[in-house]
Amino acid sequence: VGAGPFTQTVSLLQSVPQAVVDTVESFTVHEPSATFYQTNLPQTCAYRYNKLHKERSDETFLFPVYVNSNPGETLGHHRQRQHQHQRQHQHYDTLVAINVLEHVQNAFEYLEGLHRALRPGGLLIFHERYYRTPLEGDGVLGRNNLYHPVRVTQRVLDIFLQQFELLYWKSGPTTEMVRRGLNETG
Repeated sequence: VGAGPFTQTVSLLQSVPQAVVDTVESFTVHEPSATFYQTNLPQTCAYRYNKLHKERSDETFLFPVYVNSNPGETLGHHRQRQHQHQRQHQHYDTLVAINVLEHVQNAFEYLEGLHRALRPGGLLIFHERYYRTPLEGDGVLGRNNLYHPVRVTQRVLDIFLQQFELLYWKSGPTTEMVRRGLNETG
């Protein structure tokens, strides 16, 4: 979800045994700028030509790839069926959403969509940076930033994550966040 031109899923898939990769039936990219990336950045777009390319390689994964250019806020909506073989109520076994929230226009619709789109018992791989206050977020992202309109506090993420059984939880700044020294954490 919110993959940009390069999806973190490639790194995840390349870090697990091939037997795990072999269980993937299909991959759907939800990225509002996907068409732009595929058309204008084909050499760097990981899902170019509707195939998921491995890092630094022309080799691709074997499962089918579907591209959805709707915003993250529409995730899990009934009207989102783009392919005839997909169910009317699309549910995913796994969702990967890493540092997407600050890019959406409506954080609550986006978070509801993640919850709605994940099948019961599904796996959510999720990371977001947050700030003590929205004003601290402005210090990192700038004010009135069209591409980063949302500033999230830890409380919002805590409430959202209460809906899930947490298998792994790590809170605190990453090495890169500490290096920047801008009061961000994740």
